[in-house]
Amino acid sequence: MDANLTYTHVSDLADDADDEDLADDVKGEELADDAEAEDAEDAKYNENEEHKEDDSDDDDDENDVDDMPHDLKSIKGYLLTLERPVGMTDKAFNSFRQHALRFLIYEVVLFRRAKQNMPPKRVIWGKNVQIDIIWQLHNESGHRGTKGMYEKTALWYWWRGLYRDVEQWVKSCEECQKRTTI
Repeated sequence: MDANLTYTHVSDLADDADDEDLADDVKGEELADDAEAEDAEDAKYNENEEHKEDDSDDDDDENDVDDMPHDLKSIKGYLLTLERPVGMTDKAFNSFRQHALRFLIYEVVLFRRAKQNMPPKRVIWGKNVQIDIIWQLHNESGHRGTKGMYEKTALWYWWRGLYRDVEQWVKSCEECQKRTTI
């Protein structure tokens, strides 16, 4: 992946200051809606899963395959072998396959497919890894607020609740709160 990939911000497209503020508000709402829609789609699929992940583990120090949630492990296994998971009905398999097609494997690493002309996003499941990523991107790119941090993070990474995690991080950052316009 090319770390120097650029993308256009809505604010670059606005004609005047009023349009710019409106465009930022609309873009922020769209990002939150897109993130919530992705999470809702995953939640809908996961309702049919028998095995539910227990988020109470505190030993998620790495994005370790052993700690990978069951559904992601099943998806990765399917994409590597293209074999139907054992004991899955036809209806469940069709739903599973549709969900699995949102992902891809590159050099044995799981990625989430992105929209057209966007790079795939690396799937992250370890809570500590997620926090490290947000911390690093936040420190590299300054105090950009929820929208900017989400755009930066979501360009390269994906996990359930990404927008919520970024939003929570920004709310806990004193400097971000000082820079927020009222």
